[in-house]
Amino acid sequence: MSELAVRVHPGELHFNAAHFMTFDWTCENLHGRDFHVENNAFAELRSLQVAAEEADCQWGIHTRRFDARH
Repeated sequence: MSELAVRVHPGELHFNAAHFMTFDWTCENLHGRDFHVENNAFAELRSLQVAAEEADCQWGIHTRRFDARH
């Protein structure tokens, strides 16, 4: 049997999210996070459908805070 391996490194897939909260009519500064996603998936290659369904996935999300004031 062959083995299928798919690797996504943190530098290749990322997204950003920002938010602010309001307390007693006072808003905090807009701030958020940069998310960098890492995935390693491995499966025996019997068929692509089976490989997708049975892949052993390892996920990691790396975050970094950002502040919109800078």
